[in-house]
Amino acid sequence: MKKKIYIVTLCLMAGSLAGVCPVSAEEGYQSIVEEYKKIFLTMDDVSYQYDCVLAAVGDYLDEKTDHSDTVETVKNITDTLKEKKDSLEEYTLDDKLSDLLEEYGILPEEFEAFGRSQEDEFTDTISDIEELTEYLEYAEDSEDDYDRLTVAYEEYKDIQDYMKGVNYYTNFNYWFAEWDEEMTDYVQKEVTPEIKSCISEDFVWENDRDVVERKAMRYMDDLEDYIEVLAKHTGEARERKLEIEQELGRQLGE
Repeated sequence: MKKKIYIVTLCLMAGSLAGVCPVSAEEGYQSIVEEYKKIFLTMDDVSYQYDCVLAAVGDYLDEKTDHSDTVETVKNITDTLKEKKDSLEEYTLDDKLSDLLEEYGILPEEFEAFGRSQEDEFTDTISDIEELTEYLEYAEDSEDDYDRLTVAYEEYKDIQDYMKGVNYYTNFNYWFAEWDEEMTDYVQKEVTPEIKSCISEDFVWENDRDVVERKAMRYMDDLEDYIEVLAKHTGEARERKLEIEQELGRQLGE
């Protein structure tokens, strides 16, 4: 179930421990931002593909598309994510970038862990899509199954909305919250226009890591409540699926 909370912890730890390092506006920070973009925009694209899945299911529920086309769309997106995940190489830092990170107040080992978390983003998102696909595939079987998909869709959509806030504040804002104005302006100019998913008019860039942490934790608290409810419903849906498969097996055996 989405998402692994320890990614948040790593980001917050990176800020609190590395904040003692002084930073200044020098050309080196541009190299950090370029490397950062590769990681965060990959994660943002995974989130965007999930947005597309939710949009496709929403269109089906609104009777804008038929069932078979929706299933095909969702499976194509899932296959694409799996291919990208398989081509992902293990993330490692070189010595030059490690030195730059230390110079600009970011712990290299935490940044490397952030880079490696790309794989978890793929894994968790694919898992969520596959869970939602189970509801989708059975939606035409009965009115109850259709209603289960409707409820699950709303829950997955709410969770995704909260995850965008988590990603914005812990995987973006927090890394650069205490950089000076020139560097922060550069980050905003280089990264923000390219974000496709983890962005909202409700998100306000903060320059105080304590404030960022509080905002992130508010999103996390609400997110955990939604995940708990969804986990209960997912368990019930899997029990229903097992009952159907067992009944089908008995019928075929007769």
